[in-house]
Amino acid sequence: GTQRAPVAGSADARRSRFRATTSVPIYCAPSVSAYEAGVAQLVRSGDSVLEVGCQLGRTTALLANITTASGFVLGVDMHRELNGKSGKASSYRCHATPAAAGLDPSRVHLALVDPWDTLALLSAVNARAIDVLAIDVNSLLGNDLMLTA
Repeated sequence: GTQRAPVAGSADARRSRFRATTSVPIYCAPSVSAYEAGVAQLVRSGDSVLEVGCQLGRTTALLANITTASGFVLGVDMHRELNGKSGKASSYRCHATPAAAGLDPSRVHLALVDPWDTLALLSAVNARAIDVLAIDVNSLLGNDLMLTA
């Protein structure tokens, strides 16, 4: 389909191309490469991002780099054994904390909650203003296999 260019002075161009809105853009993609390409276009310096299914990996690091020192990333992941602890290969989180993953803990926080539990998710956000919601469906589905397009 054809995408319409945002009208000058209209709502943020990251919002729906069909209608002006002030809601938080939500991004989800079928593969890691598509996810990384999408957040690179959607997230801006200074944004506060909620990444559901973060795993403290490549995409969390990408979000932290894009948001720069003035931004913030809240990563939400399920509480489960770290990769390697169960003796089998897994695509799950390898690090227990943002600092262990090489991320700045003053700008990247991790909340271990069930992302399907809306009240727990809201509690983790703790009234923080969120600019973008990024969702990694691979980790939410509990699948050890990487998604492919």
